[in-house]
Amino acid sequence: MTDNVIAHEVVQVEHHMLALHDGRATAYPELPPSNGLVGVTQGMLIVFTGIAHGPVSLTVHARHLPPPALDQDAWDEIVDVSMTATADVCTDGATLPPLTIAGPGTYRVRVHARGRDTSPDATVTSPVEEYLIVAWPQPTGVDTVHQLTDSYGAQLRASTSIPGPTIRTDPEQQRRDDQLRRAGR
Repeated sequence: MTDNVIAHEVVQVEHHMLALHDGRATAYPELPPSNGLVGVTQGMLIVFTGIAHGPVSLTVHARHLPPPALDQDAWDEIVDVSMTATADVCTDGATLPPLTIAGPGTYRVRVHARGRDTSPDATVTSPVEEYLIVAWPQPTGVDTVHQLTDSYGAQLRASTSIPGPTIRTDPEQQRRDDQLRRAGR
């Protein structure tokens, strides 16, 4: 069994969305999500950002077991969702390790966010928002809302329309990307 993996990177978001997917996702999650933070469908997780375009700070923590504690004081929004993946779930254009540490299957994913009210709807050149995404293998469960305190999330929960993201669906490119990730490049 591989040890738990934690990695951090500054990643680019477009159109208020940070997409993590397995390259085989064929449908978009519910847009906007009822929880105001994260939408999920088979093989795809969309985190909704306050900024429209630019960099955000992202930490991923792939675990074999559920996290031992929840730090609500450090975050504005925290939501747990379930996701089923048929391949590694990764971010486009980033070198972060996959969230799916145990391979294909069903995972519980906890998304933490802070800073979404700092520059809502803006295009930024340096990170003003931070996200922590923790994933571990676990059977499907209902969404669990731990904390919802930012204004941007409240607006999403009241909204009825957000455009869908663009994702890469080329299976051959995804296979090459998966091989590079496994090789550590």
